[in-house]
Order: sequence, then C-alpha cells, then structure tokens
Amino acid sequence: MIRIVPFGQWALASRALKVLPDRIKRAIDQAAIQEAHFYRAKVLRGFATSGASNGRPWKPLKQSTLENRRQAGISGTKPLMARGDLRNSISVVKGGIGEAFVGVKRGAMGRNGQRLTDVAAVHEFGKTITQRVTARQVAFFNARNFAAGRGRTSLKPGDTIVIRVPARPFLGPVISKYGGRKGQERIMARTAANLGGLLGRVPIPHTA
Repeated sequence: MIRIVPFGQWALASRALKVLPDRIKRAIDQAAIQEAHFYRAKVLRGFATSGASNGRPWKPLKQSTLENRRQAGISGTKPLMARGDLRNSISVVKGGIGEAFVGVKRGAMGRNGQRLTDVAAVHEFGKTITQRVTARQVAFFNARNFAAGRGRTSLKPGDTIVIRVPARPFLGPVISKYGGRKGQERIMARTAANLGGLLGRVPIPHTA
C-alpha cells in the first residue's frame, strides 16, 4: 500500500480553490474598471496638453476659430476645449463581467444642446461640412470682423460655405499607444493583484 501525505501549504491551496470562482470574477471586474480609468486618465491628459501627451499633437485652432469663440463669449483657446463639455463627458461605465466602457456616454449633451457623441465623432475622425449661411450667421460674422478691426463680411444669406474640421483624435492614439499586448499584461497583473496573491504576484508593467 502506498500512502500519500500532502505537505506544504495545502490548507491555503484548498481555501483558494473554494473561493477562487467568485474571487476571480470580482478580480477581473475590478481589473477592467482599473484599466478603464487608466485609459480615461491618459485621454484627459491629452485634453490638457492638446494631444501631445500621446505623441500626436492636435492641429492648432485657426485664428478665425479663436475669433469666433471670443465673439461667442468663450475664453478657451485650446482645441476641443471651448467650454470643457467634451472633456468632462469622458466617462467609465461598467459593462458585463470583465468589461468596461471608456468614452462619451450615449445621450450626453453639451450646454449648447449638441449631442456630445456627435461632437466626439467629428473631432476624432474629422469632417467636411457644407451649409448655407443664415442671416443670423452673417450678423455674427460681421460682429466678429468689427471686433477684430475688419470690415463687413462678403457673405450673404443663402451663400454656401464649406467648413473643414480636421481630425483631432483623442481616443485612438491612446488605444494605439497603451493597448494591445501591453494592455493585456496590465489586466493580468491587475487581476493577480486583486486576488491578493492567491495566484501569485505579477508586477504591473510600466504605464507612464
């Protein structure tokens, strides 16, 4: 007869195996939320530095855009930061097990009534807008020109103008820089840390 006698930390292993299913779910959930907040912090840094923190500086605003902002009573001079509505709408939302959403929530509205998901898409990918000038816009442009020491605008109500909004991506560059294998390694390390050492300890990769 062969007698097998376990030795070592079997009591700890037995306890770990009993609690692991629920603990793993919670640890993965927590890791997903932690990773989402990591991305959100990087996106917000991009807003603070006009995208430069992600290695891709945004195109600066045109002088006419800055004049339009001043005429509208907006003091902000940074791209995507007229009032801060878009930046402030960047959120983390819990999804299913091990899932988290980072971005602009559906239904988020700016103070001027714009859907911020639409605003985000325009800036992330760029857009060319063709529209007819209204009498109200002509009055606005005239007021802007007078404030800048110029004469009346040559535009008339009914004229067609083309507005080209350049792409100033604030999500894509962050995902490209910090996602992929690096992201997978961080999530694995976060999950292991959240398990309190039940599956060993994995150092969280450098995330600067």
